Amino acid sequence: GGGACSSGNWVITAESGSSYTNADLASGVLRLTTDGNDAEAVMVAGAQTNWRVSDGAIDALFRVKIDDISDAAISMGFTDANTEACLIPFSVVGTTVTTTASTAIGFTLDTLAAACSCTGNWRTVYVDDDTDGSLVCSGVAPTQAKYQTLRVRLEDNGCGNQVRAEFSINCNSYYEVRTATIDRDALLTPFVGVMNSAASAHNLDIDYIYVAGSRVGDCG
Repeated sequence: GGGACSSGNWVITAESGSSYTNADLASGVLRLTTDGNDAEAVMVAGAQTNWRVSDGAIDALFRVKIDDISDAAISMGFTDANTEACLIPFSVVGTTVTTTASTAIGFTLDTLAAACSCTGNWRTVYVDDDTDGSLVCSGVAPTQAKYQTLRVRLEDNGCGNQVRAEFSINCNSYYEVRTATIDRDALLTPFVGVMNSAASAHNLDIDYIYVAGSRVGDCG
């Protein structure tokens, strides 16, 4: 494993030893597998950064499951680059987020985020022009080896350099709206990434990534 692979509409980037496959998996599921060494990552993202909030609302749903929640870091949402130097765009230590993207927004989870009441739960976060936004705890944790559907929807809120961001888990069992200071003209792409936080391999299965965008009408 290792390196980057482009397959039409998607790019998958894996650090040495990490891999990806949809062989022998039912219904076209894509499996991202981290290497057994510490801090190894694999990420899938859209091949083109061509989604822009100023063109109309953009919406993404991610149905995912992980075989082992312990010692894992996962993030998904929209980002401005489809490789991120082979690291996931967001990772968390304690209450501090580390970002590798310049502009990105989405969900993140890091089960090694110690000394924090939100450890093991999904959190929402964004970064704009290399300035990190705040973390918000959902209070919802993934269940080991069970699918969850996470949704990120972005709308232009018509006020300066801001977007209205909606986050939900499993059809609004968790629902959050926040204003994010993100460039409304930034070109983004959907992504899912996983990294192991200790010397053990992890399998993240992606059942589907659904992305849609509206367009601004011209009524006069």
